[in-house]
Amino acid sequence: MKTVAIITAGGMGLRLPGEVKKQFRILDGKPLLIHTLEPFLKHPKINEVIVTLPQEDIEHFKALTAEFIKTKGRKKALTFCPGGRQRQDSVFEALKICPANTDIVLIHDGVRPFVTATLIDELLSLALDFGAAIPAAPVKNTIKTVNGKLIDHTLRRDKLLNAFTPQVFGFPLILKCYQRAMTEGYYSTDDAAILEHYGYSVHYLHDSSPNLKITDEFDFFIAEQIIRFNAIKKD
Repeated sequence: MKTVAIITAGGMGLRLPGEVKKQFRILDGKPLLIHTLEPFLKHPKINEVIVTLPQEDIEHFKALTAEFIKTKGRKKALTFCPGGRQRQDSVFEALKICPANTDIVLIHDGVRPFVTATLIDELLSLALDFGAAIPAAPVKNTIKTVNGKLIDHTLRRDKLLNAFTPQVFGFPLILKCYQRAMTEGYYSTDDAAILEHYGYSVHYLHDSSPNLKITDEFDFFIAEQIIRFNAIKKD
């Protein structure tokens, strides 16, 4: 079985201050994107990793991978793909360069650095059985819809989940749905939503790990605390 991981890192990182894009900011001595990449490069069931980046950042990140990631003995391919205007455009570009014999694709946010091998294993197993699987966690806060400045409706919290990544799909299925979505101009911020839009079922796995997406300064602070906590547990 051939498995490819797509890591999306095409964002501008505008919600984090400073001149350095968030995916390149240093977290515990390494760029954030390096932290994200490592579990996928180390995982024995993943054969290739494709990283989508703005064209102007590709050479810079190649240099970072050479500096921070051991290449001796590594057998899997690491490919860099120019991203598009939106996340969906970037993922589609990566899907188009996946080897034709790809069986399974994992699609992951480049600013989620705490993915575990166990989570990857469980999602791969679900995707093999059902074609599509995502990690998710129950919503902790009450969610309301609004109409102007007024509350319109309160949603049932027991029917809501926070969706995370990596989201894992059979390659022919996700490629077919992406091709149709791009042709029809249907866009979503979530890969599984594209399958849902075209009537396919998506299974979910309860994810209780700290699968944090770093989007602002507070998230970055929380990520630092998670690393400190994990270091204490190891000691």
